Amino acid sequence: MSGLVSGLFDDARHAVGARVDGIRKDFDDRLEGLAARLTAMLTGMAIITVTATFCGLALAATLVAFGVPLWAALWGVTLTAAVIAVGASYRRKRRATAAPALALDAHAVDTVIAADSAPT
Repeated sequence: MSGLVSGLFDDARHAVGARVDGIRKDFDDRLEGLAARLTAMLTGMAIITVTATFCGLALAATLVAFGVPLWAALWGVTLTAAVIAVGASYRRKRRATAAPALALDAHAVDTVIAADSAPT
C-alpha cells in the first residue's frame, strides 16, 4: 500500500514539474518576444525623433531664407510643434474617455437584442 501511495506522489510530482517547466518555457518565449518588440519600438521612436528634429530645423532654415529672423523662425516652429502635441494629447484623452461609454452602449444593445430574441 505504501508503494502505491509513494508511486502516486512521484507521478504527481513529475506531472507538476512538467507543467511548471512548460509554463516557464512559455513565459521565456513571451518575454523574448516582448523584448524584441520593445527594441523595435524604441528604435522606431528614436528614428522618428531625429527625423522630426531635422524637419523642424529645415523648416526654420527655410523661414530664415525667406527673411524671417532666426529666433522667430525657431520659436515659430517650436510653438507650432507644441500646439500639435497638445492637440493630439487632448484628442487621445477625449477618445480614451469616450471608449468606455461606447463599450457600455454596445453591451446594452447586446442585452436588448438577447432579450428580444428570447422565447416567451
